[in-house]
Order: sequence, then structure tokens, then C-alpha cells
Amino acid sequence: MLTVDQLAKKLGIEIAEPKDRKKKVASILKKMNTYLKYTNFNFSFVKGDHERWAYTVLFSFPRHTLHYFDEGQYAVVVKKFYKNLLGLYVEIAYPDTEEDAGLYKEFLLWANSPESVEKKKQIYISDFVAVFGRFPEGWAQEELESANGTEVAPAPEEFISPETDGAVNMDDPAV
Repeated sequence: MLTVDQLAKKLGIEIAEPKDRKKKVASILKKMNTYLKYTNFNFSFVKGDHERWAYTVLFSFPRHTLHYFDEGQYAVVVKKFYKNLLGLYVEIAYPDTEEDAGLYKEFLLWANSPESVEKKKQIYISDFVAVFGRFPEGWAQEELESANGTEVAPAPEEFISPETDGAVNMDDPAV
């Protein structure tokens, strides 16, 4: 829970009258929610401790939103993605070699490079859909199908990008 004043400060709202500030916070929260597909939230105003009016914002989240943020499922996606990506890497880099634990560091560098990015994207979306049963938020299926005539999806650029050093940031929401 946050107070209207705390939210107003975070949202950059500078309205002096409390009831108008509360209305503006409510309108922004409603507008934010219209842009969200899988991560919607509900909110209501309640009386907080020592408050005369309902001036504290209580957030609640529908089951599908909580499911979207299930860290265990994202861990499954990442594990599955890297296992499948490792298979692709070995197939491309060492066609006559079986998987080897010694290749893992070299694999991570390749996994985070722009090389074979379209195939990486296909693997990522396949794994995401296999675990969650849907496409990641913000990725339109039409865009995915146009890439090569099959159902593929772009992996998040911050997940597979040439700017990384090969390390996967587990705090990244895309992971």
C-alpha cells in the first residue's frame, strides 16, 4: 500500500489540492492499466492508519498477473532456452562434436552475440510458449510469423545482445 502523496511524488504529480491529486493518481493508474495485457492490476482507495479519508492506495493483482510473474516458470523458460540454445550452438559451431561442458563459456559468448539471432529468437519463443502457453507481452504473433513464414518471436534485445559480456542477468524481467 502507498498513500496518494507517495504515488503522486513517484508519478511527478504536483497538484496542491488533495482531492484533485487523488483524482489525477486514479486517472494515471487507470490509463496505465489500459496499456497492459498480462500484467494488469486493480486498485482501490482505503483509509490508512490515522487517516480521516480513504487516501491510501491498495493494490491487488488478478491471478493471471501473479501467474505471469511466477519466477519458477521463468526459471524453467531460461533453463529450457539455454539447453536448446546450447544444442543449436554445438550443431552450428561443432557439427561433428557432442556437447561438452568445456564449451559452455564459449557458448555463453555466442548465445549473447548477434550471430544466428533469428534461430535464437525461434528457440526463445518456442520455449516461452511451451512453458506459459502464450506469447510474451508486447510481441505480436503477426510480427513473429513474418520473420520467416513460421511462428517465431524476437527474443528481448536485452536478453540476447552484442553489448553483453556473455553473462545472464537473472534480475532482468526479460529473463
